Amino acid sequence: MPWINRLSLAQSLHKPHAKTGNDMSDDLCLVLDIGGTNTRIALTQGHTLLTDRVRKYANTDYPNLAAVIETYLGDQNVGALDRVCVAAAGPVTDDRAEMTNLDWVIDARDIASVTGSAKVGVINDLQAQGHSLHMLDENDTRCVLAGTHQVRDNDTKIVIGMGTGFNAAPVFHTSAGRYVPPSEIGHARIAAANAEQAAVVAHIQDIEAFASNEHVLAGRGLERLDHALNNRQDRSAAQIMEAAGNGENIAINVVKMQASFAGSVYGDMALANLPLGGLYLIGGVARALEPYLSSDIFAHSFRDKGRFGPFNKQFSVHLVLDDFAALKGCASYIMARAF
Repeated sequence: MPWINRLSLAQSLHKPHAKTGNDMSDDLCLVLDIGGTNTRIALTQGHTLLTDRVRKYANTDYPNLAAVIETYLGDQNVGALDRVCVAAAGPVTDDRAEMTNLDWVIDARDIASVTGSAKVGVINDLQAQGHSLHMLDENDTRCVLAGTHQVRDNDTKIVIGMGTGFNAAPVFHTSAGRYVPPSEIGHARIAAANAEQAAVVAHIQDIEAFASNEHVLAGRGLERLDHALNNRQDRSAAQIMEAAGNGENIAINVVKMQASFAGSVYGDMALANLPLGGLYLIGGVARALEPYLSSDIFAHSFRDKGRFGPFNKQFSVHLVLDDFAALKGCASYIMARAF
């Protein structure tokens, strides 16, 4: 069905609700989390995610985001929307995103046209994760490195994405509200903490001409480390993790090296931003790496900062377990945004 007809249908189905004062708790919002492979869409009633309305669509089945939205609105028989927020895996400027691993351009004006909502926001997917942290409870996270600091509500946090790509961003709590600045730190040059890491970095640079945080800490980082340490190119990251889980020493050493790099990089980030509220890891790579992130290897690398080593003992590191965190973050962001 053409979008204009879909919009007319949505408007005809909409049942207006009266709002008093600044009450927006009943706003019907569309929230989307777009990755390189799939798009996850849901509805929220204000800040509350309607988990039974979450759906996932393969991006390759659709020519653009508008087509995905049309399908969802039709499938869910959705009425008119108050607000829309899109989290996109790519740089965002002025509510416009260019996907890093997908040939889509996400523009708020296009989304407004297909949804009929004038209140549309586009943010980076990691920003969405940052906006979700205050909505997670103790069952949604697991501590992999305990710090000594007693966390306060206004403490700075850092959210770190370890998946197909890699990125990180601070989460600040200000008098004007929560602020999660955009970041592309995944593409910054990775630092070597010791001679062994330096040899790995040099190896990657010889092949890639540049060694970034993403080259080592994203999904394919294990493959690059396996090549650097063992001159092997015949195993995927998943196969390396499986071999490590089965006790193969060569694979275990590769995974330990990634955990060592992670500890070094995250410890540097902690010194740069002082996240007394903790560092929060998201993504499939982080979950697969959990046993090693809970090990002395990671802790030592995180705190191996010379005379500031004891200082880094303040910071805790947590693994986010909630698959819907980005969608919740979209709701939090769009409900707080003034239009």
